[in-house]
This record gives sequence, C-alpha cells and structure tokens, in this order.
Amino acid sequence: MKADTSISRVEIFIIFTYTSISLTPIGISAVMIRSYKQNAWIIVMLAFLVGLLNLFITLRLAERFPQNNIAEWAANYLGKWGAKIYGVLAISVLFFWSILMFWEHWHLTTYAQLHLTPQFLPAIIEMIAIIYLLTRGLGSWPNVFTVFAPWAFIGLITINLPQFFNSDFSRLRPLFVVESGWEDWRVFILAMFIFRANILLYYFYPNIKQANLLFRPSLLGLAIACIEIILSVVLPIAILGPNSASRLTYPYQESLETIHLSGVPLSKLSFASPLLWLIMMIYVLASSIYCAMKGVKGLIPKANENITISVLAMLAMIVLLFPISDLLLNHLAFYWSMLGLLVYSVIPLIFLIIPLKKGL
Repeated sequence: MKADTSISRVEIFIIFTYTSISLTPIGISAVMIRSYKQNAWIIVMLAFLVGLLNLFITLRLAERFPQNNIAEWAANYLGKWGAKIYGVLAISVLFFWSILMFWEHWHLTTYAQLHLTPQFLPAIIEMIAIIYLLTRGLGSWPNVFTVFAPWAFIGLITINLPQFFNSDFSRLRPLFVVESGWEDWRVFILAMFIFRANILLYYFYPNIKQANLLFRPSLLGLAIACIEIILSVVLPIAILGPNSASRLTYPYQESLETIHLSGVPLSKLSFASPLLWLIMMIYVLASSIYCAMKGVKGLIPKANENITISVLAMLAMIVLLFPISDLLLNHLAFYWSMLGLLVYSVIPLIFLIIPLKKGL
C-alpha cells in the first residue's frame, strides 16, 4: 500500500478515541441527566457494552473483506441494488453526523460565548478548512490531528480534575430508581448510539497499517471515551445535585462554572471549554465527511475523491446555513440514532451471522 494512502494504528486510535467522545458530553449527556438523573452513568455503561459489541462485529466483518469498505462488500449479502440502497443509508448516517455535531457545538457556543454571531460564518470557515485538510490526502490530514491530540487530552484532564474538589458523590444515590416513560425510552435509544466511532472503521480499514492488530487500540479508545462521558453525567450531579442538574440546558458546562482558578490568565474554565469541543467537532467533521466520500466511491467507483469531498462539504455548509431549535435538534438526533443503529448495528449483525457463499 502506498504511504500516502495509508494510516497508522496510532492515528486511527486518536481519531477513534476523539470521535467516540464526540460532542456527547455537552449534548446527549444533558438529555440523559434529565431522564435518568443519578442513574445516567448506568445508561452510559450499557451504551459502552453496545459499543463493544459493535466494535467486535465491525472488526470481524472488516477482516472478511480487508481490501474493501462496507459500501463495496455489502453487495455480497444484499445484491447489487440492495447494496446501493444500503450504501445510500450508510452514507446518510455519516453525512448527518457531521451536521448534527456542528449544530450541537454551535448551540453551546452561542449559549456560552458568541450570542450574536450568525451561524453561517463559522459554518463557511470550518467547511473550507475541512475541504483543504481532506483534499491533501489520507497521508496528510491525520497527521494534523495527531498534533492536536495531546492538547485535547490535556484539555479533558483540565476541565474534569478541578471538578472533583467540588463534588459530593453521595448525590449519586439512590441507584436504580427510574420513572420510565416514552420520552425516557427515546433517550435510551439515543444513548445506545453514542459510541458510534466503529462505523468509521468500515471505511478506514483497507488503509490501516497492521489492521489485524486493531482491537486493542480501539478498545482503549472506547474505554477512554466511556470514562469521559461518565464524568460528563456524574460530575454535574455530584456538584449541583440531580434535580438542579436535570433542569439545566448544559449541566456539564454549568458545573464548570463552579470552578474558579486564581493566579492564571483564564480564571473560569467554562469559557475555554467550547474551544475543546471545537477540536472534537473538527475530528468528527473531517472523519465523517471523508468516510462518506469513501462510501460514495464504493457506489460510484469512477467518482473523483477531491470533487466528492468538496461536494459533500458544500452540501453540509448549505444545510448549516439554517439554524434550528434545541427541540428540533433533539428530535433529529433521535431519528438519526435509530437509523444509525439499524444500518450500523442490526444489519451488520445479520451480515456476521449469515454465511458467505463459496467463492465470495
């Protein structure tokens, strides 16, 4: 494999870890706290088990077809036209992942900092940057992410560690007391898709060096993401209490407001946290659009990669010109999660169970 079309296990570990964290700590974690209060971390653990199962399924299927991505080898199970329909759905999940994450981050940014800035400005700037990064090739843009990775990790430690000093973990009791309704089940379904970075491996796998040794770094990345997301629901409850935290739009952001540092240039960590989530969002934007491009290439082999990346990014930018409400964002995230679970969890499980015909 050519050097400029391959990606190392370290690079895929970094991408997998940060796209697993994604923007869940500021978005879905707030919804889980509202529905499950002090038991929200248990929902995260169940989602981790689902993510672990999905990771196992992904790697087993990818090992069957090491030279192809899922949009290409799905025809072995679904036939030519069935695979095309499936490929369109799979690409749609990736495409709307980038859009939903941008909306989530922008809602936080306007909530915490830039109240009067129009949404289209960062949308245009960030999509142009994504096009520039991705069109430089797979041998280039993951290296940029590797440079940011240690700073992002330091950022996660910085926003979490001080919160422990204000925490009262007795507020996490009692456990297993949940009043379930339809809205809570919607949140449960939404939560089962929070560890979704395995879907990227379906597209990166043919280009990963020593891809057969991918399980351990992927498992480590999944575990790191699980710890961060558990902290994003536990710390606000331990600091603010379950009832207070459940009434806030961004409880993880508000718990940061209780931290005051003296003798440093930035006394409030809450002001800097959107910058950390900006890095996470760029990881998601670049990875999801790149993998969507690989999916399009699987359906249309003659498609030019750079043109496809540009078209996808421009389409995303057009959609992002239109702001949406928090309520609509939550509804879209729910239906997107249902589609994602079907396309990347249920159907791949069926693929794994179905024996391949001889000669395929």
